[in-house]
Amino acid sequence: MGLSTIWWGWLRTDWRLKWDTASLKDGEYQLKLVATDGSDQPPTELARSVIVDNTPPKAEISRPRNNDQVGQVMMLFGTATDANFKSYQVEFGEGASPTIWAAAFTQDSQTSVEQGELLQGLPGKRSGIYSLLRLTVEDQVVQPGQAQVRISITSLMEKARGGDVRPADGGISLYLPPNSLQQDAIVTVNRTPSSAISWSLDSSWQPLDLVYQLVADPLRLNKIKPATLTIIYDEASLTRGKQPTIFRQLDNSQQWQLIGGMVNTSRQTVSTAIHQLGRYGVMEMAPVEADNSAQLLKESLTYQPRVFSPTGRRVPNTETTISFQLD
Repeated sequence: MGLSTIWWGWLRTDWRLKWDTASLKDGEYQLKLVATDGSDQPPTELARSVIVDNTPPKAEISRPRNNDQVGQVMMLFGTATDANFKSYQVEFGEGASPTIWAAAFTQDSQTSVEQGELLQGLPGKRSGIYSLLRLTVEDQVVQPGQAQVRISITSLMEKARGGDVRPADGGISLYLPPNSLQQDAIVTVNRTPSSAISWSLDSSWQPLDLVYQLVADPLRLNKIKPATLTIIYDEASLTRGKQPTIFRQLDNSQQWQLIGGMVNTSRQTVSTAIHQLGRYGVMEMAPVEADNSAQLLKESLTYQPRVFSPTGRRVPNTETTISFQLD
């Protein structure tokens, strides 16, 4: 019984009892009605078991996170549960403050979920807008629990055109030159909190809270047309004597590979060329000492974009990024 009161009514009288359950703990209780008359006959008793439930259902969305970019098909993960669970429903609303909500699937789910998959895919072709997903969980007394998350649905990027991808926080830029992708694909860039990562212990570098997941299918890019990754850092967050450096997390491991990058102190950015997507982060570490014996790796020298003009005439790009690798 999720309401704060219980009413009893009888056909032959107008007598009713109001029972305030607001201060009671959730659980099972026994109600007993005892009726007596004026003839000294033994009383008649009637007992009923009731369950008091004043706790709203638990509704949580763990992925996608707020302001994440998603593709035309997405997976929704989270929690929809209650001690007296009835069902949950996922709805979709367009815009930052939707007034109309549509069901993401046609029927309510009758099975509770604890940190698992709530929804497979999202119907309809929408793109380039901010939208909201709303999760509503109900229990047996129709108490609602709700959670919602704002997402951006990303459109298909054409292989021949390439383009620039940025997340909602604007803290990163991923430039994909024309024909860098192996095929037309949806490319998403989302920030991952450092608290959600299991870090390996390494005294040579320390993570800053600047980790991003870059996703497309396939992840590997054209080897002669790498993407340019630029991440903004906060100089105040750096330890004195350390510099920001880009690392890539090796697949399915806690190991991070040093990639490097050029630091622009005036813009507070660090940039590098990357040949595959995945999880990248900015770490702080001691400056790398120069080694005069290092040699340029064959065919590692590239620059993107290949068409640019310092004056900005006829082409949109006023600068290019030159990248290389040493042995």
